[in-house]
Amino acid sequence: MRRSPLPELRKSSGAFDLPSIMTGVITVGILTAGILAAIFGVIPYAQNNAAKQDLSAIRTAEGVARTKDNRFMDHQGLLDTGYLQMSSTKQTKVKADEKGTCYVALAKSGTGKIFYSTDTRTDPEIFEADTETGCLTAEDLAELIEDVGGLDPAKGAPANLKLTAVSPLQAKATWESVKGSHGYKVEYRVGDGDWAVKHERIAKLSATVSALPEETIYVRVSAVKGDQISDPSIASLTLPDSALKNPSFEEGWVAWARHYTSGEIVSGKARTGDLSLKISKPSGASQVVTVPADTPVLSFWSTKPLIIEMGGKTIPSAVTDKEGDWVQYRADVSSLTGTLVTLRLSAAEYATTYVDDITLGGAVEADAPASLAVTSKLGGATATWELPAFTGGTPITEFTVTASLDGEVKAKATVDGGQRTATVEGLTVGKSYTFTITATNTSGESVASEPYGPVEINAGHISNPGFEQDSQGWKVRGPASASTVNSHSGAKGMSMKYDAGTGTQIEQSIAIPESATVLTYWSTPGSMKVTFNKGVRTPVIMAQGENGWAQYKLDVSDLAGTTATLGMQMNQYTALFYLDDFALVGATVPDAPTAVAASSRLGAATVTWTAPVFAGGTPVGSYTATAWVSGKAVSRVNVGPNLRSATFNDLKLGSEYTFTVSARNARGESIRSDSTPALEISSGHLANPGFEQGLEGWTLLNNGSSSTEEARSGAQSFYSSNSSYGPGRVTQAVIIPADRPLFTYWSTGPAQAYFAGNKRPSYALKQDGVWTQYAVDFSANAGELRSVGVAGVQGVVYFDDIELRAPIVPGAPTAVSASSKDSKATVTWAAPEFHGGSPVTSYKVTAWSGGVERGSTTTTALTATLNGLTAGASYTFTVQAVNIAGASAKSDAFGPLEVWAGVFANASFEHGMAGWQKSGDSVSFTNDARTGVYSLRGGGRLGGIRQSVNVPVTANAITFWAKGTPSVNSGGYTGSAMTAVAGETVDGWTKYSINITSARGTTAAYWFGGATVNYDDVGIE
Repeated sequence: MRRSPLPELRKSSGAFDLPSIMTGVITVGILTAGILAAIFGVIPYAQNNAAKQDLSAIRTAEGVARTKDNRFMDHQGLLDTGYLQMSSTKQTKVKADEKGTCYVALAKSGTGKIFYSTDTRTDPEIFEADTETGCLTAEDLAELIEDVGGLDPAKGAPANLKLTAVSPLQAKATWESVKGSHGYKVEYRVGDGDWAVKHERIAKLSATVSALPEETIYVRVSAVKGDQISDPSIASLTLPDSALKNPSFEEGWVAWARHYTSGEIVSGKARTGDLSLKISKPSGASQVVTVPADTPVLSFWSTKPLIIEMGGKTIPSAVTDKEGDWVQYRADVSSLTGTLVTLRLSAAEYATTYVDDITLGGAVEADAPASLAVTSKLGGATATWELPAFTGGTPITEFTVTASLDGEVKAKATVDGGQRTATVEGLTVGKSYTFTITATNTSGESVASEPYGPVEINAGHISNPGFEQDSQGWKVRGPASASTVNSHSGAKGMSMKYDAGTGTQIEQSIAIPESATVLTYWSTPGSMKVTFNKGVRTPVIMAQGENGWAQYKLDVSDLAGTTATLGMQMNQYTALFYLDDFALVGATVPDAPTAVAASSRLGAATVTWTAPVFAGGTPVGSYTATAWVSGKAVSRVNVGPNLRSATFNDLKLGSEYTFTVSARNARGESIRSDSTPALEISSGHLANPGFEQGLEGWTLLNNGSSSTEEARSGAQSFYSSNSSYGPGRVTQAVIIPADRPLFTYWSTGPAQAYFAGNKRPSYALKQDGVWTQYAVDFSANAGELRSVGVAGVQGVVYFDDIELRAPIVPGAPTAVSASSKDSKATVTWAAPEFHGGSPVTSYKVTAWSGGVERGSTTTTALTATLNGLTAGASYTFTVQAVNIAGASAKSDAFGPLEVWAGVFANASFEHGMAGWQKSGDSVSFTNDARTGVYSLRGGGRLGGIRQSVNVPVTANAITFWAKGTPSVNSGGYTGSAMTAVAGETVDGWTKYSINITSARGTTAAYWFGGATVNYDDVGIE
């Protein structure tokens, strides 16, 4: 416990009386100490005594400050107020706590010793690294020690020993090397505990020590030289509090939540303290924590790997240290700082796993970068790498690649933290170097990676192009190796053997210059894939050599100015082949374009092609398409490098032409392509409608081709068959003409039309042997540019003679129905599915009797009423649809229907629902009828139908016949129930009547229904 901060002024030195103190006129006799030091500076006693005199002067000044200002002051405050004069040495300082309730003063003697005094220990005493002064925090005390010049290391001891808190559970000690030492002995103690040996002898200049949060750690380090051990340097540090509560499980489950019942806190297996967490998959523990901004690193110790989740995401961790079977892991959680998250840790294995010392700590140095690889060309060395598994909790600011020769550093290259490649210059061609890389963040530089190499420095664009240095510079997978068995030049070639398990491949990163954009190489016969950046490329044979060797060329101009990875991968079809003599050379003229084809429509010819397989190593600048007649060029069209088609508009309709294409780059023009077959110039809207030019003009999807096996006209057709991706389909882009919007085609089987990638229904027009003509109406899309096409539906289907044509008459209307009442017939129908390519403008409805037209009417609606028919006579009815091309065929006839003079239409239900509306649940029509063939049968309690009628002014009652208990409502099935009075019964049928005198002269609706009841012969009397 600290004693009262009020000093005893009577113990102060200096000739001052109380009145002087109270008036604030003070001159502290600190000069005495300066004079003593000057006279006796070479005498240790005098030097030490001078430091003590300075502390006595500070004690007096602090007494004045306490009396006058009611608080203790820092050194500068005492000087500013005049309570203290400037010391003869700058190695005397004092520091008060934040509230001014206590102070600590230090004075460093010329002997190197530091003396201290405090408000409670007023007599100066020797200060050592493990002295506990009280009052100040460890950080403030460390700052005060630095202000007076720091503790001098013992003779021969490591200098500049420092302790830094890595986390609330761990501190890191660092020191400077001692010349001639063979290592360092590291000891530590926690609080008032005993000293323990951390390392008897360690070669590194750092060590870590663990303790619990807010405990004070003391470390002493001695240099070891043979059997001799120097005096130690000593440093101390108080660990900060932990954002994570109970980080070492010393308080059991406090602050932690258990996951699954198998997790438990146990003793006997702890890294620090007495307890640890024991878990096995899938058990674990969790804690809610706010991640502080200054602690972006999660650290934990476990005996087996853990799964760490924070904020619902899995956080990767990396191994950073080991102590016996305990392993320390660290994870970067800087993205979560300032947020409240749930930390959840779970065992990754079913085996028993112990966990201890889970903390959030400050940023540290990163791990070494991973996957370092180095290649050489053009006299330099290019290194690539990946980020460290652990970046230290703060972004990487730079990477440094070091080249060494015979253990001596020869060159370095440093790049910023966003880079993953660097080139080391200034190396000697022909010499072999090893390379390492380090990562630097705000906390310092990482350890170096494992060495890569040796790598021989090569002056060419490709490292070790002839494999004379075996596989150096190449990454090899599978059974590939330099061999003296077969080579194109020199002593060695690369032998490639197929291996189904590993695959066989060599690859190298190449810097491709603007001046050398053609890759060449020699190969024996074999099947392989050539890739750049894992994209497959197609090489072209350039020359034939002896003993089966062939030279290949490959255009890589698109990669000029970049570094790309060349891969040579063996295919399974070849047992063995050899590669040799890779080179990058300058550009040439391109090869000829390929796959040249032509089609014609609307009086023009369109020529298409694909780019040359080999562009010459420099981009193609233009293409020239040429039209020929009898070996003479009659027209040319030049297009830019990004186009693969050209259109001729000056050719003669009906004449035949052939076409060629050539390519031009900066080196000149290619030879001409092969000629197309002769093409006749056509005026139709669709190119190649009869497939006489194969599939030119069409785009093929899935499984199909042009065929001469079957054709409706000409010699060829389109053949469609099924595949795992669907039936074969051809499409073509076309502007739908307003005067020809009807798409027609012939097929030999079930077919499907497509418009803009979507299915459209087809309408069968006519038959011609095995061929059926279908039509699809595109009139709604007139003027639009869309893709149109056809495909088979099942099995093999042939297509021919596809065209766009003018509208035709529509299909016939469907679903014609009629009913009669009041001596009239009401006919309804559905519009035709096929409108003929032009909208239906009207419908003609006709009544027939004895094959003779008895009346008709025209309407634009889907219903019509015919008057003037004879009551009691029977008629049939047909409907025709009319468009711009004329009237359709007649619909299927409906009838015969007797024209009924009664109020109710279809009163005996001989025509099903005709004249009636469904209302409520479903009904049926059965052949259990009183008269005729059918009667109505209700379905369920609410199953029924209704009809609106004009009630005559003379009407008295609705009459009907029923089997079962009838249910009649006014309006509908939810209307008011009406009372039916039973009359006579004949053959199980009972006649009922309902009084409707109140409805005379009105239009009323009546509903007939109910469960298991039959109705027939409804009327009004």
